[in-house]
Amino acid sequence: MKKCAHATEQQVVQLILEADNVADEALKRLGIPGEDMGMRMKALNGQLESLDEFWSAHKTRNMIAHTPGFHVTLRDLERVLHQYHKALKELGAI
Repeated sequence: MKKCAHATEQQVVQLILEADNVADEALKRLGIPGEDMGMRMKALNGQLESLDEFWSAHKTRNMIAHTPGFHVTLRDLERVLHQYHKALKELGAI
């Protein structure tokens, strides 16, 4: 995270979008069914203790992608990366 200590907001946005893509690819590799990431995450219902945190990270990504003027901070990046890491570790993807 030290590398990101001086990241611009645009870099933070890009890192969050990339983290979401990595998480989605991991779900696909694990064979989780669904046409998109949201559907794949719904398929995890009951299988993942950290599902609420996983959803929170993905919702941040969606806010970035679909809400003009939505701002994110380094703190948001840290939280989102932690949430994705926790969920993917629990799934055995990392």
